[in-house]
Amino acid sequence: MESKIDLRSAEGTAFDSYHDELDARCHPDTREDLLHAIKEWAHDLNGKCIFWLKGMVSTGKSIIAQTVAECFDADGLLGTMFFFKRGEGERGNASRFFTTIALDLVCKVPALVPYVKNAIESDPRISGKSLKDQFEKLILQPLSQAMQTSMQITTSMQIPTLVIVVDALDECEREGDIRMILRLLLQTQHLQTVHVHIFLTSRPELPIRLEFENISADAHQDVVLQDILQSMIEHDISVYFTYELGRIKDEYNVRRSPDCWLPSDWPGDENIWTLTKMAVPLFIFAATVCRFVGNRKQDPKSRLANFLEQPASHVSSLERTYLPVLQ
Repeated sequence: MESKIDLRSAEGTAFDSYHDELDARCHPDTREDLLHAIKEWAHDLNGKCIFWLKGMVSTGKSIIAQTVAECFDADGLLGTMFFFKRGEGERGNASRFFTTIALDLVCKVPALVPYVKNAIESDPRISGKSLKDQFEKLILQPLSQAMQTSMQITTSMQIPTLVIVVDALDECEREGDIRMILRLLLQTQHLQTVHVHIFLTSRPELPIRLEFENISADAHQDVVLQDILQSMIEHDISVYFTYELGRIKDEYNVRRSPDCWLPSDWPGDENIWTLTKMAVPLFIFAATVCRFVGNRKQDPKSRLANFLEQPASHVSSLERTYLPVLQ
């Protein structure tokens, strides 16, 4: 489909991108209430336009975004996903944001093809125009025109739903672009021919907070990750450690003779509890520990000890997460 549409897209922004293929996803027994709430919002035809999942750094926002994008795709709801990443070329800015979305939507909704092609033929330089022009000519107008035509042809057609996932908006390098993206995406709530829902994750940075203060409460709902009950966060991190370290143990034992096997109960409930207390509320800590311990060239038991032997106090979360790896 891309060969028929003369637009450039940013590489590595999709949930199924090769670049992020090995990134973590939510374990099936974690984040259950939150994921259920997100799915309900996505399927609710009267749901608010934007679902803003916000939280401080390393609380697991991107893991959740990847997970729900896969769920939306399986349910036939996913229009596109764009994963911002500061310092990674076109993933770190908004220059290819709307062209990438337009290309993905064309693949999901073939009826958009003639309208997007017409927009490009009418303005061959549209890819370099303002974000406003790109959004209106490549996304808003084609969605309205194509879906209106489809409904005229099939009068009994139910208004479809498309979910656009925007992960780590705060990683977009220009503050003005961040605020413009929010303003433009919000315009999709006025479409009469398609329900467009925006699932958005970010840290609660000032430009984003200021923009949401100008948006009606009827247009968005928010969830603050670190405000979720600590008992639920502890449960989820504990489940993650139990599963991942158990997998690491099994893979290690398969490669070793029985006399070198890790015990069947490794790493033990006490160590899982200690790691969980060290990690809360940072899911990045849990992911980093498991990636480090799971190095196939090293002994998992000794590498895990590097984390467990850290002093309980006078150590920042950043040091606790990365100092054993650097050492």
